[in-house]
Amino acid sequence: MERTKLSKVSKTPDQFTLLSVVEMASMIRSSLIALPFQEGSQTLVVTCTFSFATTNVPRWCLYASEAEDVPAVWCLDSADLEEVSALLAKGLPPQAVAPPSPPSQDDRRGAAALVQPGVLPQPAVFDQVSFDSFCQRLVDVSSGMFAEGSFYWFLMQEFNRYQRTKLGFGIVLLSPCASLNQNLGLTHSRQEVIAWLGNCLLYTSDAADE
Repeated sequence: MERTKLSKVSKTPDQFTLLSVVEMASMIRSSLIALPFQEGSQTLVVTCTFSFATTNVPRWCLYASEAEDVPAVWCLDSADLEEVSALLAKGLPPQAVAPPSPPSQDDRRGAAALVQPGVLPQPAVFDQVSFDSFCQRLVDVSSGMFAEGSFYWFLMQEFNRYQRTKLGFGIVLLSPCASLNQNLGLTHSRQEVIAWLGNCLLYTSDAADE
């Protein structure tokens, strides 16, 4: 299963953060959305996916490490974000916290052999096709703009950036009212109005970049 890892957050996710995760998982239903978060001195990971769902209920899992091969501490099929948030707030059960074992002499020798000061690792090959395919799944095809769930995800990233840098950011909200048809005599649907506004914004942004 494809795993989409989000930026690490500094505390246990609340219901607002979990909402952005489940929105993204609902758009990319074949993917596993993973959100690392800090819990005391440990980094835990909560995941969400709809790939196992026969109904519109996501599956949540908690992991005690960012490694992809570790078993889940618990899994829960639930659409109740309050329930998931309360479960995450309890942290790890005592039996799930494994004390770190000191490295052996062989491990220390192997690590020393791998460290080569001044030598950079080989760059990874960037898969442009996979990147473009992923971006297309975030966009509403009718309007050409990011879908609602994607907006929440990007908003969360901007808020995390603000917490680090204290630099503000602007948000433009488009919300055409149903009364447009009555007041202005328009015959277009709400989705068509949003698509038209989105195209106007894209055209204006492109012109400003030139």
